Amino acid sequence: MIQTLLLFSLTSVWTSAVRAAPTVYQAEEDDSITITWDSPVHTDLSHSNMICWFLSDPVKVLYEMIKGVEVPEPQHQQFAGRAQMDTDALREGRIRLHLSRLRTEDSGLYVCDVRTASGFGSSSCELTVSAAAAQTHPDRPALSPALSPPADTGGRTADTVGLIAAVVILGINLVRVALCIVHCQQDQNRQSIRGLSVQSLRVV
Repeated sequence: MIQTLLLFSLTSVWTSAVRAAPTVYQAEEDDSITITWDSPVHTDLSHSNMICWFLSDPVKVLYEMIKGVEVPEPQHQQFAGRAQMDTDALREGRIRLHLSRLRTEDSGLYVCDVRTASGFGSSSCELTVSAAAAQTHPDRPALSPALSPPADTGGRTADTVGLIAAVVILGINLVRVALCIVHCQQDQNRQSIRGLSVQSLRVV
């Protein structure tokens, strides 16, 4: 019987929520938000009866309170340990529900029914939870690119040694040629001197 009355109340709230656009909240996964309803019943709500619904398929209970006492049993396991009511705000006639560690499946329409000694009221809101963006780590040092193995320089070393040897041999050959030229010139000079000496003796 109680469930039938609650569903009838929910249907009435749903009809009124369609006419008035609900407040829209946007957040990312793992964030926490505070859903605020401006209750039409402007009175102390700390001792009221309250039930907040998530209009999914099937409908799930987000939070329930009877005569100011939280009732955790009807709460759907999807919201277990993640929903907390601000009791100080209730004393001021406001509904502030904290929902932590958001998930993408939390996206949808929420309706909160409040009943006090002075009357009945309801409010609604819409929550959109998007997937968390990829996070960067600026504090993490950038990885150095992999160093390629040093190229094989064996061939280059051999070429260098061969070039040096060729230069040395060429230098030695140039020195030999120079010495030969000098030696030949000296021989020519000696022969010239001898020829002059012989001619001088003949004249005498």
